[in-house]
Amino acid sequence: MGAGLHVLAQNERQYFSSPGAAIAAVAHPKQAHWLPMFPQQGLKPRDRSRGDAVTRAVFVGCRHQLDRALQAPAFVRKLKDELGVDLDVVHKGRAQEWRDYAAADVVVAVREADPGLHVAKPPSKIINAWLAGVPAILGRESAPRSLRTNDLDFVEVDATPDAVFAALAKMKRDPAYYAQLRARCDVKAAEFSRAALAKKWADLIDEIRPR
Repeated sequence: MGAGLHVLAQNERQYFSSPGAAIAAVAHPKQAHWLPMFPQQGLKPRDRSRGDAVTRAVFVGCRHQLDRALQAPAFVRKLKDELGVDLDVVHKGRAQEWRDYAAADVVVAVREADPGLHVAKPPSKIINAWLAGVPAILGRESAPRSLRTNDLDFVEVDATPDAVFAALAKMKRDPAYYAQLRARCDVKAAEFSRAALAKKWADLIDEIRPR
């Protein structure tokens, strides 16, 4: 690598080493030298004219990453019939829509209850939700929990349909509570803006560069 500074950046699918690296920057906040990945390019935030309406919940990602019980037709129908909420699984076949949160009111990102499956998963879904201004319902995962500084940063639930239903029902029936969740998105988004992340990278490089 010559005389330059070599920094190895890893995401959750890349478990490799580089002997010449001065440091490895990883994607999971529980690991040393964590740096968040940069925000998804072209992210389209929630349309603020939607106000405190809660009519569309979305899961954005590969279908297998959402708990199967939450995709069951009976559960999806219950949300629609009892709460007036549509659950839209924006799966890999619709990847061109992954950056569009304009018509989203809630992000649901609850994986199956097996911590071993996502011990290294980065907190990308919650960071994208914050940047998009969309309150989120998450399972009990270490990565997003590490970023939580306020109970309103996101709603954490067990990986069960009943728990997700209850969380959505509270948002739907309590507009003031939902407004508080939206306000926290703005606070957290500032922590993960492109400018904020660029500064984190600059600070790290300044810290480890040869003097």
